[in-house]
Amino acid sequence: MRLLIFFLLCSFNIFAQNNDKIFYVAPGGNDQSAGSIDQPLRSLNGALQKAASVKGGTVSILMRGGTYFTDKTISIGSNNNVQHLTIANYKGEKVLLSGGVKIDKSAAKKTAANIYQIDLKKAGITDYGQLQQHGHRNAVTAPLELFYKGQAMELARWPNSGFLPIGKVTNPGIKDKSVTGDQAGAVFAYSGDRPAKWKKTDQVWVSGFLANGFANDNVPVKSIDGNEITLAATTSYGVKSTDAASPFRRFFFYNIPEELDSSGEYYLDRTTGILSFYNSGDLADELFVSVCSTPIISLINSDNVTLSGLNIGYGRDMGIYAQGTKNISIKNCMVMNLGTVGIGIGKNTADKSLYKSYEELISFDKTSAFVISSCKIYNTGTGGIFMTGGDRQNLLPAGNVIDNTEIYNYARRNWVSSPAIFLGGVGNTIKNCFIHDSEGQAIMYWGNNHDISYNKIKDVVKEINDQGAVYTGRDRSSTGTRIHNNFFENLVSPRGYMVAAVYIDDGSGGIKVDS
Repeated sequence: MRLLIFFLLCSFNIFAQNNDKIFYVAPGGNDQSAGSIDQPLRSLNGALQKAASVKGGTVSILMRGGTYFTDKTISIGSNNNVQHLTIANYKGEKVLLSGGVKIDKSAAKKTAANIYQIDLKKAGITDYGQLQQHGHRNAVTAPLELFYKGQAMELARWPNSGFLPIGKVTNPGIKDKSVTGDQAGAVFAYSGDRPAKWKKTDQVWVSGFLANGFANDNVPVKSIDGNEITLAATTSYGVKSTDAASPFRRFFFYNIPEELDSSGEYYLDRTTGILSFYNSGDLADELFVSVCSTPIISLINSDNVTLSGLNIGYGRDMGIYAQGTKNISIKNCMVMNLGTVGIGIGKNTADKSLYKSYEELISFDKTSAFVISSCKIYNTGTGGIFMTGGDRQNLLPAGNVIDNTEIYNYARRNWVSSPAIFLGGVGNTIKNCFIHDSEGQAIMYWGNNHDISYNKIKDVVKEINDQGAVYTGRDRSSTGTRIHNNFFENLVSPRGYMVAAVYIDDGSGGIKVDS
């Protein structure tokens, strides 16, 4: 009997090993090929289709170095037919899964001193997205953005840096965003006559903290009459004048072609498709425009998947979106230059973007055993990692972990409620991470029994008043979290605002904080 069992086990192992498959992908490949190292596939989607036909064993998709452009989400769905799926770079080669189109520098024509122009229509790009109202707890998919030398450029603005104080407010506006009409948008003044130089003001936007230091807004301008500004939409808390007690009330104008006068700025004429940008030095061949308006990769109801050694970026939305997964590992990846979140784990929305608002993203789901380790996430628009999971009703932990990951410049477009890490649900861990250099919070958390430990947090919460680097509030049921052995450095607001290392706000408690 023992001999028979031994024979059967050996036979099973041989069978499993024989079912293990490796598919290779290379930029010069062909999705009709076998997927061998000599006859590679061309795309990750092509390899996933091959993987779907495998029954049993493990599947590895190894990607050769190069840039792989996609204008739609690469979906990794349920993969129950195999024991484990691995998608990785081949022998350390640099792989970029890009949601943006690389523009050859020869397509950028110099039209004036330091001004270059790209005809996007000639480049085959006609979908520019839309500038949408966003800000405090209101995140939206970004419109087309321009990236140069691996950095996001900024829509032409005035002033080029800093802010303007808010003058006399004649109409504070209506806070209820369902209200429209002449009275919806605020009316306020500022000191100066700069808009007199602008040919059109109906495409101008304002950005800033218009009432409270913990809530920013990006709002379209309806009209500018002299030095009086009328907004075309409601704001989070209306508009209030700047005074000595409230220096955080401030704003700037942007999306103005006449203000294209500083390195790092650009402007897109949405009628002609001409993208203009300012560059004072020699032009490098490192121009990308974001195109993909949904997550670059999605993992929905996926189990036992590893993503390793991949660079994912240049999209208008997320880098990776996951929902209802189990035993997922993302390691040694760089996720960067995105319009919203680097990695979003939680309930999706019904629309194609899979991501619409702060409240929808933090809805808890059954994701468990999701591990993000040794990654780097940076230059994201609305946060680094949003991770939920676990059953709060029954206090069942998810066991999701973020470990040894560096996250910085993670709140380019939304400064508030766009932390490096949002944590929700039950029993999740953040450890050994380095979070630095951002206007926004480092960690925001709700839920129960999380562990936040051995992290270094430096130079964050730069532009927000009444906030903390690690923040929670307004939920008396969010208990049991332990925050310990973290190192906080240089959390002094340059504007003298109220900033804390750990902030437990508005009635929350049952949380242990120690060194």
